[in-house]
Amino acid sequence: MSLPIFRLLHSTFPLLRKPIADGSRYFGGIDVQFNLVRGNRESIRREVEALMANFHAPEGRYIASPSNSIMPETPIENVWSLFEAIREFGNQHRRRSILAGTASAGHRIGCDT
Repeated sequence: MSLPIFRLLHSTFPLLRKPIADGSRYFGGIDVQFNLVRGNRESIRREVEALMANFHAPEGRYIASPSNSIMPETPIENVWSLFEAIREFGNQHRRRSILAGTASAGHRIGCDT
């Protein structure tokens, strides 16, 4: 019997995000064992969107990336979908931060500055 640890983790995002106020940083979180290998463009987009919504802070405290190395059997289309989603949702959050006046000086997409 296996436990869906990643699924459990996703349900605790609001609790994990709370420490961001003290300067914590979050890195990774994108499921490389299931969603990136077996998922499709939409499931990957939904996952990236959820991560960005829960962890992206105006100060750029989330580094969007896979939770581990991308597995060799991962379809290249899914890797491209991941990059596109990170750029799309990262840009949306960046624009909101800039408009709100809360973006840090060197804030870049996918990078913690």
